[in-house]
Amino acid sequence: MISAKWLFEKHRNHLAMAAFYEEELKRLEIEKDEIIEGMALAGPSIEKRPCGSGISNPTERIFLHYGDEMDYSARLMEVRQKQSQNQYWLHLYSIILSCYPEDERWIIEQYYTNGVSQTALTSIVDSPTYGLSRSTVSRWIKRITDKADVIIQELEAPP
Repeated sequence: MISAKWLFEKHRNHLAMAAFYEEELKRLEIEKDEIIEGMALAGPSIEKRPCGSGISNPTERIFLHYGDEMDYSARLMEVRQKQSQNQYWLHLYSIILSCYPEDERWIIEQYYTNGVSQTALTSIVDSPTYGLSRSTVSRWIKRITDKADVIIQELEAPP
């Protein structure tokens, strides 16, 4: 089971990975088009066509491209699986944040996502933590993460 602290600290990484997986799927889509083109022509795509490869049998070429298609399918499945897990974490983060009042959401975003220290949180004017002691802010953050851990346990518990 994941912890709330881990989920909060890794949120920025999950956002970056979501963008990476989108780009990876686009790249794989282009690769798929190249494989289909190569199979349709019973030869490698123009960009991948080697000079003097020695492969002259069309059936042999299709067999070689079938291997490319299998590699492509395995990579596509792996990327989609990782993307699905990443989307789950982003969705879980959104659900947890929606359970908090605005001041606690601000603390989560500042402390975990933006990396603002507890001492710095107490000195930000017009913030819910302005003027509080560092120990009070520390207890508040602990209470927030404990509440999030309970929410995660409830969401991940089997029905």
